[in-house]
Amino acid sequence: MSAQLPYSIVNFNLFLADGDHSGKVEEVILPTIEYKTEEVFNAGMSMPIKQPVALQAMSATFKMSEHEVRNFAAAGSPLAGFVTAILYGHLQSAEGKTSQIIYTMRGSISKIENGTAKVADLKAGQQTLVMDLMSLLVIRDGIPAFEVDAKGGVLVHGVFDHFASLRKNLKLA
Repeated sequence: MSAQLPYSIVNFNLFLADGDHSGKVEEVILPTIEYKTEEVFNAGMSMPIKQPVALQAMSATFKMSEHEVRNFAAAGSPLAGFVTAILYGHLQSAEGKTSQIIYTMRGSISKIENGTAKVADLKAGQQTLVMDLMSLLVIRDGIPAFEVDAKGGVLVHGVFDHFASLRKNLKLA
């Protein structure tokens, strides 16, 4: 039996709004998937348990070294409403094998940090974007791995759709 070697993320590129290349992402803080819980202690239970009831708010942060400022201006102000960000990249194993990973996020950009500028310093031109999300779709090698859409009532892990019957009963699907 062989051990699964860790993967590293390489070659991330960001596309905002109208599909124009917005820049090369040097570092990304991907959304944390965390559930709000309620403590349940029903009759006959020997101890309380924590029951997940909803997802916490999600956000993503992109630190970019090569960027197109005009794309941020078109998509980036909180007054511009919701924007779609697509992050293309690859997961690379220690053996050098790669698999494609795509993060499609919809939300609003809540912060644009322009960084500092120094003569002849390439890293000084970094720009940071913070995006508050209302939907997230993660696709690995063409297969949807995780999907959440706050407004549409969608929460899917692989093939398991948590709210399919609820959407059907409410006639949302």
